[in-house]
Amino acid sequence: PAMPEPSAPPPPAPSAPADNDPCPWQRYNIPQMEYDHIFAQFLTFDTDGSGHLDMDECQRLCKFMNYPNRPQDIEAMFAEVDTDRNGTLDMHEFLTYMQC
Repeated sequence: PAMPEPSAPPPPAPSAPADNDPCPWQRYNIPQMEYDHIFAQFLTFDTDGSGHLDMDECQRLCKFMNYPNRPQDIEAMFAEVDTDRNGTLDMHEFLTYMQC
């Protein structure tokens, strides 16, 4: 019998924003529980597993959190915190927004 082909491994989950930092929540001056909650939401709404939130993913997350989520709200958010101007928010940029 033929052996089934191995499936491709899932994409890696985004790492915490601070490399090798055992306490990344301290970098953002928030409690660990809040950091863990934000990180879990980020992973949940990063539906393509890219490690970044695009505008659509971010809009769904903001709607879920009852944050302003009209297209112009999301565009304003990206204008403010998408510091590398790549059209997506990484975990660091997202945490920066969440602190506002």
